[in-house]
Amino acid sequence: KILLIILLVLLICLIGYAIYNNISFVDENILNELASDSSSNTTQISKPDIIDNINIYLVNSSTKELEKESRAISLKELSDNPYLTLLNELKTKSENEKLLCPIPESTQILSASLENSTLVIDLSNDFISQDVSNELDRLILHCIVKTMTNLKEVSNIKINIEGNTSSKLGSFDLSSNLTNYSFES
Repeated sequence: KILLIILLVLLICLIGYAIYNNISFVDENILNELASDSSSNTTQISKPDIIDNINIYLVNSSTKELEKESRAISLKELSDNPYLTLLNELKTKSENEKLLCPIPESTQILSASLENSTLVIDLSNDFISQDVSNELDRLILHCIVKTMTNLKEVSNIKINIEGNTSSKLGSFDLSSNLTNYSFES
């Protein structure tokens, strides 16, 4: 009986593993199909845009804490440049008026590229020109880090200001890489 139970559990695990891999394979095929559709020069019937809900983090002005908000983003947009897409979402105002965007609307995102597992973000000077308190600077940076590290390939963030690698936001030094652990007290 015990051997039968063990075999049954193994069979269930194998079936679950096969289903999981098959779902991943389908998702990858959809992304490849979307990419090939955008690079094709032939006229095609447009397919409905596939939407995914992505979590971003914003500052709640009442509680002074991070708050998660789900945003609908097209997979095509995410597959083109997920870093710029998410950073632009962090500039876009929430329908909830209590939630503040961590990146001011006037800030230009000059670049965002992955180097190993570090996402290097270069922002315009408007980002550090904002008048923030010591508490708010940590929250702003934590929103960016927490949102961007939702991407599997990103483990830490480096924020440059117009190419300068040693800037500050309020009293927070931007010269080192930031992780979610950077904000633990």
